[in-house]
Amino acid sequence: MAPNTNSPSTAQTLIPFTGYYTLNANTGAFLMIDTSMACTSLPGSLGNPVATEYSATVTFSADGETSTQYRRASDFTLTGSQLVIKGADGTVTANLTFTPAAGGMSVSGTFLGKEVNGATPFGPVQLSVWNGTYYQQSVSKAPAAAPYTFTPMLQIDPDGTVSYATDHGMQAVISYWYDYAMFVLGVPSDDPLTPHLYEMGTSSGWGRVAGNAEKGGMLVSIRQQLPVPSL
Repeated sequence: MAPNTNSPSTAQTLIPFTGYYTLNANTGAFLMIDTSMACTSLPGSLGNPVATEYSATVTFSADGETSTQYRRASDFTLTGSQLVIKGADGTVTANLTFTPAAGGMSVSGTFLGKEVNGATPFGPVQLSVWNGTYYQQSVSKAPAAAPYTFTPMLQIDPDGTVSYATDHGMQAVISYWYDYAMFVLGVPSDDPLTPHLYEMGTSSGWGRVAGNAEKGGMLVSIRQQLPVPSL
């Protein structure tokens, strides 16, 4: 399911600047840009994206105690690396410029008329980084041969198709959601209010892993005969 990237929205163009920026050292102030992607396919047409929607939330805190969020498309104007945020009354709330820096991204400009500057060591991680199959480890019924068996539970393909284990085997899902800042993948379940959430990451000795946020278990990409760590 290759994402449809025609006519990029402001939220999509904000993806390269995703991160948590510490502002004005020792004040507690911060800027956070959180971006996510939601892909949906028509039933029976998996692999052909119908819609790819991007969303972004910009959070400012002047003191590390309270914060203000901006999430409406009309709040943002991004020109190159310059971000302008306007309030509900149309006045400019922030005027920021992003600059690539060693190990991350820096930002400078004004927020509510005051000078701000800072940097983040974080950055967006594309879904393609997690391409592969992730397995659930179980105790083998024949431990003499191999202590553990592995069942495929989650698969991410290079074209963006996401498959999930069901009672009928691995099946490509109709829709999914991915957060570029948290590396969290959401897959719909039978209960629309409780999707399957996987925290994508790495674990010593196992390489890439997918943490099951609901059960605290870990899906692994390497099938080795050692106990899988838990979250």
